[in-house]
Amino acid sequence: MKWLLALCLTLASFSASAERLLLTAEVTSLQQSIISTPRHLYAGWSRKIVWMAEEGAVVSAGEPLVSFDTEMLQSRFDQFEEQLIAAEDNVAVQERTEALASLSAQRRIDVARLELEKAKLIAERQTSFSSRKEIADAEFAVLSAELELEKALEAAEFTASRNSSQAQTRALNIERLRAEYEFAQSEIERSTIAATEDVLVIYQRSRFQERDIQIGDSLDPGSSVLKLLPIGGSSLRAWVSEVDASALAEGVEVAIHFDKNPTEDFSGTITSVGDAGVERDRRGLGRWVPVNINFENRGELALSPGMSARVEVLL
Repeated sequence: MKWLLALCLTLASFSASAERLLLTAEVTSLQQSIISTPRHLYAGWSRKIVWMAEEGAVVSAGEPLVSFDTEMLQSRFDQFEEQLIAAEDNVAVQERTEALASLSAQRRIDVARLELEKAKLIAERQTSFSSRKEIADAEFAVLSAELELEKALEAAEFTASRNSSQAQTRALNIERLRAEYEFAQSEIERSTIAATEDVLVIYQRSRFQERDIQIGDSLDPGSSVLKLLPIGGSSLRAWVSEVDASALAEGVEVAIHFDKNPTEDFSGTITSVGDAGVERDRRGLGRWVPVNINFENRGELALSPGMSARVEVLL
């Protein structure tokens, strides 16, 4: 009877264990993002990484993630700064020159008007006793004075138009240089990329070398540098053998035990099961299907992407 009771207990234990499937999972972020080498107009064909946050580090919002070399950008910025300062300094000199030209044009008008008034007075003094030559000379003097006044007015109008055109050209040139200056400044500022939220930093693989990206690498614009996993809003990613995948489905409840706090139990729900299996390193032979799990009641447990956990599926 004892052996029969032991056999029954063994079978009961085997049956209970057969109804549970244990999976290894890790915390993953639902909204990961990629930091790429920025595209800069003045930075050449590649950008050199001069600093990066350590891989696996948690970077708070507002803190730097990666910085790129700014030597070419700084050179361009200095060039625009010098040109802008020179253009602004030259404005006062050109304005004084234009003011003198306007003053000279106005003086010419004043002189021409005086000469016209003088010529008219002389013409009015002519009488019947004046000779024809004197009358003709007086009339000619009036015509000449009127012509000179007309020329003076045209010259003043030309001077005013030229001064206005030059002032507009200077203003446009300074506006262009200031825009170039501010753009170059923004390019320098964009060479350091900061986190917009609390994230976990993961280095990306180099496209040309069998290793991760590292400080000192020169990358083409748009090349992936860092993968950012937001802290919070996480889920679990587990892998199940294709043999057992059919036993899982969306909505199935699971029990979760995080390695960081193995004594506390958490509950979760399977949100999706992959359609096809893939080969996975360090998981032995066969193909493995991804399983996504949502979990709640995390309490005060601080979770980070990559943290491992054990998932017990209640079949």
